[in-house]
Parts: sequence; structure tokens; C-alpha cells
Amino acid sequence: MLLDHTYFHGEHQEFPFLVYRREINKLKRYGTIVCFEALVISASEVMDPIQAFRVQLFHDSQIANNFNIDIVMELNFIFEPDINTGYTEHDYIKAKDSHLVIYSYSAKRNTYLNQKFHTNPIVAGMPIVMIIKASEGNYTININGGDDIYYPHHIFPHWSINRVEITGHINYVLFDGNSDKCRRLAYNIPEAKLEEGTQRVIKQLNSRSKVIISGKTPDILKQNITVNFLHAAIEWNDTIGNTIFQMNITGKYICIDSYTNGSWIKLKRNDTNICYSHQGLKKNEEIKLILTFKNSSLCYILETKENVDENNVILDIPISLTQYIQVNNLKKYIADLIAIKYY
Repeated sequence: MLLDHTYFHGEHQEFPFLVYRREINKLKRYGTIVCFEALVISASEVMDPIQAFRVQLFHDSQIANNFNIDIVMELNFIFEPDINTGYTEHDYIKAKDSHLVIYSYSAKRNTYLNQKFHTNPIVAGMPIVMIIKASEGNYTININGGDDIYYPHHIFPHWSINRVEITGHINYVLFDGNSDKCRRLAYNIPEAKLEEGTQRVIKQLNSRSKVIISGKTPDILKQNITVNFLHAAIEWNDTIGNTIFQMNITGKYICIDSYTNGSWIKLKRNDTNICYSHQGLKKNEEIKLILTFKNSSLCYILETKENVDENNVILDIPISLTQYIQVNNLKKYIADLIAIKYY
């Protein structure tokens, strides 16, 4: 929990809001994104003329603290004040202003998007259990088992959500497994699974780590074999997350670069050491790619039955930030397409 408070000199100061935070390390294409139980503060305890709380689902891909964070979805619950709060008629919010507004925010465009208004299903002083689920093109929000609220969404992929924050006139927030009620709600909801060729990195990669990628080359070598080491993403995306490095393997070359803030780093610097030749690949050929990491560099060994190619490349983004590994256009022929070992 954190404190959220803005001080204005000479004005009445209300007690700082607590910020309840939940990091989401396991990114999801579908299923339960977050569940929590909490208690909305009673109107009689609120000194502000406006009572509200908000639930924010962030995509935070920062590798430097630049504060450019996308809000995949924000739910802002606004309450009509209780008649006994002591404010004058001028200070009251009219009944029509008691509502729920849902929207998204793009940091790159500095724009609020996809704003939707709903009747506020919550009253002040009420205990709540809220579950937010994702399915194709939609989020489903359910509060205390009432009618579902649907939020159509195509701006950010569901898997981009990696942090949830709740703040405002709300207390005693318990997330997911810390809530018995949430555990019961999520019990029968299928667990989100990664696509074949994608693996989550559970333990941080370092100089004592080794990643082994084994498979068969495509039937047609016109398609590159692509290996992505990703941060805040489960697949390569030109606007979401960061690419610690991408390795493109063609029939004759291996090209390596890192991607962040909409740019390929080495390409932008006009580096000449992006691509390296190798001894060639055949279609339907078994290959093994061994990757190790030391002193901010990547060492790769590409093995076939006939040849071995080896090289060392300086990385521009720390390998320790890797959260997912994605491999495209390599066919699995043994149990593990991607194996991660620690020594």
C-alpha cells in the first residue's frame, strides 16, 4: 500500500488516500485479470464534497522512470453525497452525477479514449467484491454478483495489463488469493494459457542462466525464425512493452537488435554490427540455439548436425528485465521448444 495525497496551502486537508497496488507478473490474454474485495467508505466519514474511488489497470513498460504509463482501463465510481454531510446546496452533487465512468488513456497520444458511462451500482458504506475478466474484445466487470458490466475494448491487448491500483474513498482492499471470496469466484474460471512457442521467465535471467531453443526449421525458409526476449509483453508489439533483444535467423544471417520507445536501438544509432553470417540452414533441419549472458552481452551458439556458429553481441537493455520468451516459425520436435537452465 502507498499514500496518495496532494497538499494545498490554506485549504482543509483530508486524510491521505491509501493506494492499494497489485503487480501482475503473469500476463493474460483472457480469464480473470483481477479480483478484489473492499469496503466503500460511508458518506458520513467523507469530508470532501465529492466521494469517489477508482480502479486503474495499467500497462507500465518503463525501463526508465519517464512516467509515460498507459491506462488500459480505469473505472471511476462517483457517488452522490449523503444529505447529512453538512454541505450547502451549492456544494451538493446532483443525483444524476452519481455514476460510473470507464475509459482508457494512451500516454503516447496523451488522450483519453473509449469513454463509457454507466449507472453506479455501488452505494457508500457498502462492502464489495469485484471481479474483472477478459474475453475477446471485451472486459466483463461484476460487482457483488449483480448484472455484468461490459466494456468493449480494442485499444490495448488484454495481456498488456501488468499493474492494478485502487485508491479513493475505499478501504480494506484484499486482492485475488488474499480474499476467500475471490478464490471462490475464480475457482471455475479457466486459467489463461500461453500460446505454443511462448514461455514465461519465472526466475530472473543472469550470467548463470542458459536458454536452449531446439526445433526444426520451416518447410519453406522464406520466413525468418524469430526469437524475442520481452519485457511487459508476451508477444512482439510495436507499441506495447519492450524487446530486450530480437534475433532474426534467415537461411544465411542472424540479425540482433533491441526495441523500445518505438525504435530499434542499434538501427537508430546506425550500428553496422547488427547482422552476422552463418554457415546456412536447410529446410526441415534440426537446430539448437544456445544463449548465455555475461557482462551485458549475449553469447549465441547455433548448432546443426553439420555446423556450429558462435558469436558475442553487446546488449542495450539488461537481460534481467526479460519476462517472456517468444519463438516464431520453429517447429517443435522434442518436449521443450524453450528450456531455461540456471547454474
